[in-house]
Amino acid sequence: MVHCLFRYYRFLKNTQIQRKAVIGAKCLHPQLLVKTLPRSLFMVLFILTGTVSYADTTQTPGSVIDVKASEFYKPSLMQDRTPANFASGWNANGADTTADSQKLQQAIDVVSASGGGAISIPAGHYTFGNVQLKSNVHLMIDHAATIVPALPVNHKSAKIFILDGHVSNVSIQGVGGRFHVELPAYKPGVMVFQINAVNNFYIANVSITDSQTKFASLSMGPGRQKTSGPNWPTVPKNLRLSPNAPRDGLVENIDQTHASAGYGIVQVQAGEHLLFRNLSTEGGVALRVETGEKAMNDAQVGGVDQIYGRDLTCRNGFATLMLQPHSMHDGTVDVDGVTSKGCEFAVAFRPGFVSHKSHNPNLTLGSFTSVLVNHVDASFGTQAQLPNRRRGEMDLIPSYMMKYVPQAIRDQPGYGGEFYTGPALAAVLNDGTSYESAIHIKNVTAHGLLARQPTITPKAVHKK
Repeated sequence: MVHCLFRYYRFLKNTQIQRKAVIGAKCLHPQLLVKTLPRSLFMVLFILTGTVSYADTTQTPGSVIDVKASEFYKPSLMQDRTPANFASGWNANGADTTADSQKLQQAIDVVSASGGGAISIPAGHYTFGNVQLKSNVHLMIDHAATIVPALPVNHKSAKIFILDGHVSNVSIQGVGGRFHVELPAYKPGVMVFQINAVNNFYIANVSITDSQTKFASLSMGPGRQKTSGPNWPTVPKNLRLSPNAPRDGLVENIDQTHASAGYGIVQVQAGEHLLFRNLSTEGGVALRVETGEKAMNDAQVGGVDQIYGRDLTCRNGFATLMLQPHSMHDGTVDVDGVTSKGCEFAVAFRPGFVSHKSHNPNLTLGSFTSVLVNHVDASFGTQAQLPNRRRGEMDLIPSYMMKYVPQAIRDQPGYGGEFYTGPALAAVLNDGTSYESAIHIKNVTAHGLLARQPTITPKAVHKK
């Protein structure tokens, strides 16, 4: 038995390739060990290493697809034209808080009318709002430029850039590094990019300083669906996606700080064939695939398919990756490389549900056709953003972590706001009950206290 313990220690310290040889034929495999040996003995291994790593084979393993950026976004020839200089060509000063939105819109209109091309935005400080990109126009923003939103006088939500209206072949990217966006504390909320009916698009090299504002910085959704009462026609099952959804897009190299727990960098409510890579957020969620838009759910036209994520990171937030279909029946999600540093979860599978506000009486619990997640790495911390809405959330917290929960929250769940700061709970929250058979997750590594319970399944918790 002693020689097996030594082999288990080496198993946890070695790579996946080396592990089969390390264990040998005479020692029980660690996955079976957890199920058969007393918990106290398993804890000895945890204390020795501080890490638990496993490959989940409880469901049929999937294969993460090798993707290339060129498969999602194809640069247009117009992008290679000599860029028009926004400062000199349209007399933008880039030096104060005066809104330059109209000047930038004029520049976009002129370049679009000439067949397309690039607009260079040099270093400076710019205020933009509701700038609508047009087909074949590319914004090349200097890494020393800072952009702030022009806040509406009617106190409605603010938007900086809008990609909508069935535009195609467009891009917004930092040049020489990441350009900066600063979001003020504005209660109605701010979207840096509102992305709807657009195809073949590229957004890259952006650094966002948030103030825990409402809305994801990149908000992707369907065109507006008109709702007119409780009687909904039957939508053919083969009509999955709205023609107003974003398609064929690449989003990469974006970081965000001080994000709201309920939002973060990206939320995808509708979209097809999209790649998100190298996203990093402090607070909130790096990639949120949540198809909850009410009119879309009622009409059952929209949702997501062929969503890919690569190299996603969250620090002291809610989750790196979150999935929740509501009552949409979505397609495939494929993610490789999920890192959580002190977030509540690295991956959160939330269940489908039917909203009580729905006008469609025929809705069912939402689902995904297939969800593949590979290479998850989660570290414990005490500055995670935890929901504070109901007692059921508190039931997910293991007893040995309760000391990290503020006493006021322990005494009265829901006290003090929608979220509170507390402990990271697990590498994976597996609460996707309405699409559980579609979930395939592999190569999960948990560090610190998370190694005691790498995956939390609420239905198992509630049975105790």
